[in-house]
Amino acid sequence: MRKIMTASRRELEQHGHKYPDAALITFRDPFLAPAPAPQMPRLDLVMNDISDPSPGLTHPQRDHAARIYPWVAALPPDRPLIVQCEFGVGRSLACAAALNRAQGDEATAKRQLRHGTHNRRLYRLLCEEFGLTVEPEPLVAIACRVKYPVGRADAFLYSLNRQRYDTWKCVFVTDGINDAAWEEFSFETVGERKWEWIETPERRGLWGHPYRQLGIDRCLAIGAAYIGLNNDDNYLTPGYLEQMVNAAQDEGADLVMCQMLHSYSAWGVVGSVPVAGCADVGNWIASADLIRQVKFDEFDALADGRFVERLAAKAKKVASVERPLLIKN
Repeated sequence: MRKIMTASRRELEQHGHKYPDAALITFRDPFLAPAPAPQMPRLDLVMNDISDPSPGLTHPQRDHAARIYPWVAALPPDRPLIVQCEFGVGRSLACAAALNRAQGDEATAKRQLRHGTHNRRLYRLLCEEFGLTVEPEPLVAIACRVKYPVGRADAFLYSLNRQRYDTWKCVFVTDGINDAAWEEFSFETVGERKWEWIETPERRGLWGHPYRQLGIDRCLAIGAAYIGLNNDDNYLTPGYLEQMVNAAQDEGADLVMCQMLHSYSAWGVVGSVPVAGCADVGNWIASADLIRQVKFDEFDALADGRFVERLAAKAKKVASVERPLLIKN
């Protein structure tokens, strides 16, 4: 089995001499010269580390993947390979993971993908080129309370649209009639619409808790595998869904929590513990099977935390992602 290593430009410049028999794939941005490695046979590819087309930038394309496959196949099977990009965590990890899968090393590939930084577009293109399947992502649905002027819901939806993980839907649930909502809501849909809006008949206050179950029921109805709650004044970091679902799958957990940055602590880090005061709206997702067993039927200030306590009491396993992936308020 071929040894495949990833490296940053700096690591290659400092330590590449230690692998004189290795071959090299270089990913570099336009206008940057290749990293010096004169002793190595090299495939030099120029692209930006982006996943979506953007004017003036070069995203990974099918031609890039088509050049990699025959070049690697022509190498002696025992020749080590270094895959290098600027920081060693984006294009290089995507390429190395696909190459490891192609040679049957699924365990190493999985570790590389779970790092959470690989270029997802390049990885998918390479898998297609190598004839590898990419497992479909389970649907995650988020029921988000709308309480404030809809510019905040706009911002929340933008944070969802920036997720690395792509298989999600958002169910916005208002607290009462909101006549101006549709006119003011500025988010433009590209392709399949991934959000919907439920307008409730009367304002009930209480942090939106009286309508939480309505949102959960809708998420279940659209067939989500995992469900979470959120508020319109929250923000999700781009790795939120990816890392939460990875933890659920890797650990066989039906409840996953993450740390968060909370305004009540001046955006200090709050731990990922399933107790009221640490558990809050937004820093968890639960499997559909688990959330069906617990009703959101309490409406005081700590009701959302106690709801998570009840989920945890029925969960087969609770997993924790020790990173602040949610910014609250």
